[in-house]
Amino acid sequence: MKEKNIKLENKKKNLNHWREYVACKKTNVNFHLDEEFQISNDELTIYDVPDPKAPYMSQDQLIERINWFALTFNAYNDDETQKIQKDAVSAWSEKKTLEEAYFDEGKHKNSLKYLRAILFYCQRAEHMSGPSPNYEDLMKQIISDIRNLLSK
Repeated sequence: MKEKNIKLENKKKNLNHWREYVACKKTNVNFHLDEEFQISNDELTIYDVPDPKAPYMSQDQLIERINWFALTFNAYNDDETQKIQKDAVSAWSEKKTLEEAYFDEGKHKNSLKYLRAILFYCQRAEHMSGPSPNYEDLMKQIISDIRNLLSK
């Protein structure tokens, strides 16, 4: 029980640190953020999502925060999004990945889960094989759609 309370306290502390970082009150993420720091869709608020229109943030600060935010939802651990991705890359499939359906057809704009998965997959692809010339614009587009969905 005590260990569970400590984990809950750490999660609250990390979430508060995260929100300060997103609002540029902290300049780095050296506060216990690791692969275990996740923000569920139920917990997610607009204060957790970097604002592409924030006047207090440089472009570099914004992209850094978007990249970190992308990692707060690990789509590799989500069976549904993983199945969509795997089915799309099968040689015999004409299905599209989440990213292709989003960027090519405007799909998934009403799904927080899919938008966050798309953001995650784009961030991972950029990290593994970037830089891409339009990466920043694409990430800002996804973030804007996430913010729009949260503000409804």
